[in-house]
Amino acid sequence: MARRRFTPAPSNVRLKTDPGGCLEVLLNSLPVNYDLFEKMSHACLSIKYMLELTIKFNRPDNSPTDHRGQLTNMTNQYSSELTHLISVTSIKGHKGRTQYIEQFMPTMTMLIGIACLNAGIPGVSQLFQHLKEYLQDEQHASLVRCFANLCQMAVDPTLPKMTTESLHDLVEETLDVAGPWDWKEWQSVDRALVDFFLADSICSGPLQNRLRHQMRSLS
Repeated sequence: MARRRFTPAPSNVRLKTDPGGCLEVLLNSLPVNYDLFEKMSHACLSIKYMLELTIKFNRPDNSPTDHRGQLTNMTNQYSSELTHLISVTSIKGHKGRTQYIEQFMPTMTMLIGIACLNAGIPGVSQLFQHLKEYLQDEQHASLVRCFANLCQMAVDPTLPKMTTESLHDLVEETLDVAGPWDWKEWQSVDRALVDFFLADSICSGPLQNRLRHQMRSLS
C-alpha cells in the first residue's frame, strides 16, 4: 500500500503510520481509495495508445484523418487538465506533493502527444533528446528516462511486445526513481517540464501558445 501511495522517504520525526507503512498524515491528505500506481499505469497506457495512433496515421493504407483526430483530442484533454492544475493555488507539504504528482502525469503525456502530432514517431525521439539536453537535474532526467523506455518499447518492433507485466515493471521503475521525493522535488520537476514545454520548438503550436497566454494571465 505504501508504494502504491508514493510514500515519501521517512524523516527523522516519528509519525504514526498505517499497517502498510504509509504515513497517516499522507493518507489523510488523499482522496478515499486513491491509488497512484493505478493512475500511473493509466497514464502509461494512454501514452502507448497515442504512439499506436501515430503509427496508424502514418500508414498509407489507413485513413490518417481519423487517427490524427483521436490523437489531437487526447492531447487537448491532457493540456486542459494541465492548465487547470497550474491555475490551482500551489500548496506545500503532503497535499502539495499529491498535487504536483497529479500535474506531472498530464504534462508528460501531453508532451509526447504534441511531439507525435508535430513530427510523428521520430518527434518522440527528438522530444526525449531535447529533454535530456534541457534537464540539469539527474533525478529529473532519471524519471523522464522511464517514459523514454516506455515509448521505445511501444514503437520499436525489435523489442518484445509490451505486456501487462512489462507495463507493471515500468511503473515499478518509476516508483523506485521518484517514490522517495518530497513536495519540493516534485514541484521542481513539474516546473522544469512546463518551462521546457513553453520554450522548446518541438512543442510549438496552438497548445504551447495557449499555455503561454495562461501563464501570463497568472503572473
